[in-house]
Amino acid sequence: MTTLAGELSPERTAAGEVMHLAFASDEVGIEGLAVAVLTALENTSRSVHVWIVYECIDSSAQDRLRRAWGHLKHLAGIGFIAQSSLPLDMPGWWARKRWPLLSAARFQLPELLPASARRCIYLDIDVVVGTDLGQLYDLDLEGFPVAMAINTGMSDSTREYVATLGLDPDRYCNAGVMLIDLDAWRREGAPKGLIAHGRAMRPDIWFFDQDMLNTYFKDRCMLLDGRWNYRDASVAPTGRVQHFAGSPKPWQTKASEVTSIGMHGWHRALARSGFVASPPTLYSRVRNKANVRLAQLERRIRRLVHRP
Repeated sequence: MTTLAGELSPERTAAGEVMHLAFASDEVGIEGLAVAVLTALENTSRSVHVWIVYECIDSSAQDRLRRAWGHLKHLAGIGFIAQSSLPLDMPGWWARKRWPLLSAARFQLPELLPASARRCIYLDIDVVVGTDLGQLYDLDLEGFPVAMAINTGMSDSTREYVATLGLDPDRYCNAGVMLIDLDAWRREGAPKGLIAHGRAMRPDIWFFDQDMLNTYFKDRCMLLDGRWNYRDASVAPTGRVQHFAGSPKPWQTKASEVTSIGMHGWHRALARSGFVASPPTLYSRVRNKANVRLAQLERRIRRLVHRP
């Protein structure tokens, strides 16, 4: 049965409790991170602790991000966590050109956030938040360990692919916005379980960590209302979390050239933040390309080994 999250839990979060928001970003998407955090803080009605798992974001860029967000009254704290310090190893062959290995860092959030954090919201960096995330944070999960919104609008070929994973395409979720019961993940050892599950999946999966999350939590994911992951740039983000899934990403566009209302809104938010990104370093560009090519080669070898 399809369950849509909508009711507040009887043990709902107290108004004074800090809300935990988690992100993962490298220097390529740092402007997206600046906007996602800014708009989340602008629209919240409670204190928020922001957690960022990062790669190749140096101390100068971190300081500029703090200045971009520091004036917002609901910011309770910022924690930067280097990918190199993650407690659990992840296979390098997971990396894709479209999705860096960093994307799977969300698997380890229960290990990274303090034990006092009983739940968190994970957001991709290609979002603009136009509503109070406290409403999502307080939803009754009804015993589910995670909540995501259905990945609507899939092509016939994508739906057929999802079915090959043993999943119902009508319940396949987009992982760009997740409400996570950290305590439940800790009890079942989900961080290690997700990594082991991902290692065992066939090497030619299409959507990387999203496929891993959907198959690992099959029939155990609460389905969120679509406004929490609204993948349409043609409208304003008011009342929703607007997710710029696909390409181009907002930071790959120029404010003077975009035509959609959503993209205009993203560029206005970037201007409000005052954040100015430095160009990616040569080291990071070379490293990223090398990692992706090595991952592609290993996946190719694994496909040959696993060929029926």
